[in-house]
Amino acid sequence: MLFLSGITLALAYATSSLALYIPGADDWTKLIPDSVPLAGSYDTIPFSFGIVVTPFEQIDGEYTEPSFHGPKSVTTTYTSTVITDGPKPTKAVSPVKQIWDGQIQNGPEDDCDDDDETYGYGKRNEVYDDCDSDDEDDSGLFSSPVFSVACLGENTLQMSLRGGILRDAQNRIGSIVSSHQFQFDGPLPQHGTLYANGWSVSSKGRLALGNSTTFYQCASGDFYNLYDKKIAYQCNPVTLEVVELISC
Repeated sequence: MLFLSGITLALAYATSSLALYIPGADDWTKLIPDSVPLAGSYDTIPFSFGIVVTPFEQIDGEYTEPSFHGPKSVTTTYTSTVITDGPKPTKAVSPVKQIWDGQIQNGPEDDCDDDDETYGYGKRNEVYDDCDSDDEDDSGLFSSPVFSVACLGENTLQMSLRGGILRDAQNRIGSIVSSHQFQFDGPLPQHGTLYANGWSVSSKGRLALGNSTTFYQCASGDFYNLYDKKIAYQCNPVTLEVVELISC
């Protein structure tokens, strides 16, 4: 009986090991969540964009998804690279940044002074002509789900999305690695990567993986890293609001 149990354990370990993604040996495009994408979501966006971390709201001790404020009927205002909706509180967050090795980091939050210089932009609802579309009807017109713009600053995480594949400005692949951290690796995802496909932008303008727009911001020293699951007590749920990046 002990011998048979040992064989069973060995086979189970071998099976789990074989399930790990191996760069160069496995097709990384198959690393996709086993869920149906959100209705109305877009797996291709025809412009570069960044993300702004928006914490869940805590009401009566319970976390609830942030309120949806778009499409905007008012002018969007922001200070430098900081995004806020006109009617939102003055506390704001900056677009997420990226360090040299592809890891994504969100800095500590700062209060914005009311007398800071601000710049106004119209609501973000332009229509794009998707030239690569095979459709021959009006569905080839792309109505953007992205409602805000931000200045492209130094080290700002700049992304592109095509066919569910997320890439950064260095053409590295947006992935959820074995630790559940969201980062970019290339030219191939790293060993043991969990997901490298299945990204989209929801109809509410939020980055989605599979059918989920919930991510977790976890403290790491003076910065925060992003994960697709809560891995420790210091992690809090967030959504990643997509913003078009422009030169200012």
